Amino acid sequence: MDVSPGNPLSLTTDPGVRAAAIYTRGAVEYERTSPRADAELTIEAAALVCDTDPERAALTLYEAAHAARHGAAHDLLRRAADLMRGFTPPDDWPPVVAALLGWAELFAGRPELAVGPMRDLYTATRGGANHLTHRITAGFGGLMIADDDEVIAEAEDMLAEVRAGGALGWIPYTLNVLAVARLFRGEFADARACVAEGASVSDELGNTTESLAHRSVEVWLHAVAGDEARCRALAEEVLPRARARHRVNAEIAAWGLGMLDLSARRFGEAFERLERVSQGPASRDLLIRAVPDLVEAAVRGGTPDRAEGPLAAFCHWAEHVDRPVATGLALRCRALLAGDGDADALYTEALRLHERHGGPYERARTQLVYGEWLRRRRRRTEARAHLAAAVTVFERLGAGLWAERARGELAAFGERGDEPRRGGPLTLLTPQELQVVRLAATGHTNKEIAAQLFLSPRTVGHHLYKAYPKLGVTGRAELTDLVEPAAGEPGK
Repeated sequence: MDVSPGNPLSLTTDPGVRAAAIYTRGAVEYERTSPRADAELTIEAAALVCDTDPERAALTLYEAAHAARHGAAHDLLRRAADLMRGFTPPDDWPPVVAALLGWAELFAGRPELAVGPMRDLYTATRGGANHLTHRITAGFGGLMIADDDEVIAEAEDMLAEVRAGGALGWIPYTLNVLAVARLFRGEFADARACVAEGASVSDELGNTTESLAHRSVEVWLHAVAGDEARCRALAEEVLPRARARHRVNAEIAAWGLGMLDLSARRFGEAFERLERVSQGPASRDLLIRAVPDLVEAAVRGGTPDRAEGPLAAFCHWAEHVDRPVATGLALRCRALLAGDGDADALYTEALRLHERHGGPYERARTQLVYGEWLRRRRRRTEARAHLAAAVTVFERLGAGLWAERARGELAAFGERGDEPRRGGPLTLLTPQELQVVRLAATGHTNKEIAAQLFLSPRTVGHHLYKAYPKLGVTGRAELTDLVEPAAGEPGK
C-alpha cells in the first residue's frame, strides 16, 4: 500500500489508517529490500498508534524488533525498545515485551539486565499453549543466553506441532532455531538435516530471507566438516545477499570461514576473519559464541593481547547467563591465555564441565588445546590420552580438519598416528535420509513419516532402502540401537 505524497492515504489524519498503510509497506520491504527497511517502517507505524491502540502498537513493535534483529540493526531495536517502555501493553503481552527489552539490553552489553526477562519468557511459553511467534522469540532468546538443551527440546515439540497442523510457513523458522541449537551442541548431522529441509521449504514458499539464513548456517557446517571447496563456494554465493537480509546468520557463515582457517592451522587468517566477526554488528547476538575461536586463533598466532577485549565481554556474558557450557568455554579461553601456574587447573575444570555439558565437539576442542599444552610441557602420557580422545570424537563427528590437526599433534611425539577413519555411520546419510531414519527408529510407520515430512510413503521407503546399506543394517528393527545412542552422545 502506497503512502507516498501522491497517494490519497498520505492525506488522511486517521493514525490507524496511516499505521496500517506503513505497516503493509514494511512487510513488503522485508523481502524486497531488507529487514532493516521493514523495521524502520514498522517502528514508524507503531509510533502512530502507541497512545490510541497500545495492543496494536505492541504487536507492531514485536515484529519490528524481530526484523531489526535479523538485520543486526541494533539502533532500530533500541528505538523499538524505547517505544515499548513508553506505554503499558495489554495484560497478555508483558512477558514477550519484557523479553524484547532484554534483547536490547543484551545487545547493549548488559546481560545482567537481559537474562531474567528472557528466561521468564521461555518459562511462560513452555508447553505449547502460547503463540508460535512468542515461542520462536523464546527459542532465539534461549540461544543468545546459552540455554541450548532447553531450546532443542522445545523446538522439537514445536516442529512436531507445526508438522501435524500442516503449518508449512512456520517450518523454516522453527528449523532455523533447531539447526543453530544443534550446531552449538555439536550435533552436526542433525543440524545439516534441519538446514536442508529449512532451505528447501523456504525456496518452495518464496521466502528468500529464511532460505539465505539456512544456507548461511550450511556454510558453517561445511567448515566444521573441513570441506573447503564447498564451504568457500557456498559462502561466495550466499554471503553478499545474506548480509543484506539476515545479518545474524550471515555472520555465522563468516564465523565458519574463520573456524575453517583455525582448524587448518592458518592462525593469522583465522584471527583476521574472527576479529571482524567479534567487532561486527551481531557480536553480542549468537556470535558471542565465536569468541573462543578468536581467542585460540590469537594465542596460536602470537597476538594474545588482541583477544583480551573480546574475552572480557565473553566472560561478562558467561558470568550472567550462568550456564555450564558458557562457563566451560570461558575457562578454556582463560587457560589459553594463562601462565603455567594457572593453566592446568583451568583446563581441568573446563573439561569437567564439558564432560556433561555442551556436547562432544566442545569437549574435543578442549582436549585438543589441553593436549597441545601438555605436549609442550613434555607430559607425554597425559597429552597423548587427550589428543587421542579428541581424534576419536572429531572423526565420529566428521570434523576432518580438526581430526587431522589432533593427529598432527600425536605425530609430533615421533609416533605414527592412526590412519584417518570415516565419520560415524550417521554422517554417511543425506540430510533427508537421516530425518527418515530417526523417525523410523522411534517406531513411526512410512505413512506417518511421509505425513510429517511432506513426502509420499513410497519416497520414505526409498530413503530407507538407500540408508540401510550405509548403516550396515537390513531393516528398521535394527535402527533403534544404532540411532538412539548417536542422538544421545552430543551432550544429552
